[in-house]
Amino acid sequence: MDQTTAEQVVTDMSIYTDNGHANRVAYLKSLAVEYGVPYKNVILAASLLGPIEDFDGLVTTIQDHADYWRQEQAASQREQTPDSRSELPEGTHYFGD
Repeated sequence: MDQTTAEQVVTDMSIYTDNGHANRVAYLKSLAVEYGVPYKNVILAASLLGPIEDFDGLVTTIQDHADYWRQEQAASQREQTPDSRSELPEGTHYFGD
């Protein structure tokens, strides 16, 4: 029996449609949503592992790293959100500290 190559997986979209997805991109986006992780992380892992691992190694990688990726995303969002206390007039005290 022939071993499936990565090229065959990419050109044979039936593996994705058989699993309810229009194509590989739709499948990768669904993984990001399902595990609540940034799409960019799914794409990076998928590109490192290759299409042959989409339904095995990629899923395991996402599961193993999901908590870290979500924490990283939350930290990044906090850095981009202005602190409401910094908008208080000088000399005003914030009682939440």
